[in-house]
Formats: sequence, C-alpha cells, structure tokens
Amino acid sequence: MSPAAGSAAQRAAQLHEQLHYHGHRYYVLDDPEIGDDDYDALIDELRAIEDAHPEIVTPDSPTQRVGGEPVGSLVPDYNAALAAQAVPEWQLTLDAEVNAGPAAM
Repeated sequence: MSPAAGSAAQRAAQLHEQLHYHGHRYYVLDDPEIGDDDYDALIDELRAIEDAHPEIVTPDSPTQRVGGEPVGSLVPDYNAALAAQAVPEWQLTLDAEVNAGPAAM
C-alpha cells in the first residue's frame, strides 16, 4: 500500500468510526449530536477517499449501506397492528351483510 493509500485508509477508518457512532445516535437512540449537514460532510469526505482509493472500501463502510436500526418508538408492532385492523375490517363486512338484510341479496 502506498503512503498516500495508507494515510487515506487511516482517515477512512476514523470516518467509519465517527459515522457509525453518529448513525447509531441518530437512528437508534434518536439523540443526534451533530446536524445533518455535518454528517453529510463526513460521509462526502469518506466517499471521496473511497473513490480515490477503491482498494480500501470495506463491506461495513457507511457508504455501502443505508441508515441504521430504526428507533423502537417509530417501528410499529406489526402483529398488534394486524390484529387491531383485522377484527374491525371483518366486523365491518359482517355488519354490512347483516344490516343489508334479505332484500339486499
């Protein structure tokens, strides 16, 4: 690895660490420490380094994925939502059929 690539790899590793940290604070904890512009500047710097030195791109790079784990309060409980919606929908169908009576059939 050339000295320039070594230096780039060190900076990329620093950016990985910073971006993972800030992504976790933003997506999981819902408590960001930096604004979107600052985060975007870090990711843009990492992209520029990786574009110049593709040999240092790793699968866990923040440039290779989108987002993080969503905040628990923003993720609905799918089964609870399904159960809550399924009963009223079936009930509405039954009510409509029963209330229509024999004349509507």
